[in-house]
Amino acid sequence: MPEKITSGSFRPTEAASARRTDAKPGSGPVLRRPAPHDAGDTVELTHSAKLMSRLEDAVAGSSIVDAGRVRSIKDALAAGTYAIDPDRIAERMIRAERELR
Repeated sequence: MPEKITSGSFRPTEAASARRTDAKPGSGPVLRRPAPHDAGDTVELTHSAKLMSRLEDAVAGSSIVDAGRVRSIKDALAAGTYAIDPDRIAERMIRAERELR
């Protein structure tokens, strides 16, 4: 399904719309300006692009941090009941290092 691009959805800046090209030696810089905007232009997005857009929207609306888990760890630390397993930490650090290679 083609998606219509309206003039309000894209506004290039003057610097981005003027492009410098190489000219013959001795002549001044040459600037090319894009053709005027045609209100009837359309773009067709692929299924992958539409899926990526929906995924970006879903990720933007979700929380990065699990606030409940953070709260429970803080409470356990404050109460002195949070158990730290140094072997497990070391094992996961080594695994992460190997995955980076």
